[in-house]
Amino acid sequence: MLLQTKIRSINDITQTDIEEMFGLMLRHYNNASQDSFVSDLVEKQWVIELRDEETGALIGFSTQKILDAIVDEKPIVALFSGDTIVDRDYWGSPLLAISWGQLAVRIIEAHPGEELYWFLICKGFRTYRFLSVFFQEFGPRYDRGISIRHQRVLDTLATEKFGGQYDPKKGILLATDQTYRVKPEIDLLTDTRRDPHVAFFLEKNPGYVHGDELCCLAPLTLANFTKAAKRLMATTAFARDAR
Repeated sequence: MLLQTKIRSINDITQTDIEEMFGLMLRHYNNASQDSFVSDLVEKQWVIELRDEETGALIGFSTQKILDAIVDEKPIVALFSGDTIVDRDYWGSPLLAISWGQLAVRIIEAHPGEELYWFLICKGFRTYRFLSVFFQEFGPRYDRGISIRHQRVLDTLATEKFGGQYDPKKGILLATDQTYRVKPEIDLLTDTRRDPHVAFFLEKNPGYVHGDELCCLAPLTLANFTKAAKRLMATTAFARDAR
């Protein structure tokens, strides 16, 4: 099956698109509310879509937004990733991740000289595992501590975005009655517990089964992408960076 991705402005998203996206959420999450989903969606700037090229069916998406903040009297910019989901039948496809990386490169190029980050909240271990695939430096992680500066950036972004729902001592966005949760039949750990990144996520965020989310941060620079990520995206920006 051939798949295609597209990065779309939120202004181009139709009611039909919204219904498709929410339908995908319903198949994978319990406690999903369309009103909450739409309220969260309309504040974003982009939607990255993954579709079946032949039928046009939506099989994955990720919502994105730029956040600005001041940390220790210094301005920072963060690319914030919201709802992200790929139909379980297509978990092996890297295309959505590749498109996200290409958007990230566009953001980097649009903010030269600025302190730039990726701010990610992880509802499940698969989302958290994406950090180690794409970035050399990120936090929190199992094998090294997060720097004081990066912790302050992370706490500031999470507090300004989510208020009292964020617990800075745990680094967790605490679930509410409205939080949706991964369906048990979708949350298949199998042998992934032996992965140290997965094991760390499960230890750091044991409440993920109830909808708690681990707040994470990665410096968003060309140099911080892993070699594997650079090979996947193969953009001209990385060719320039290599020189």
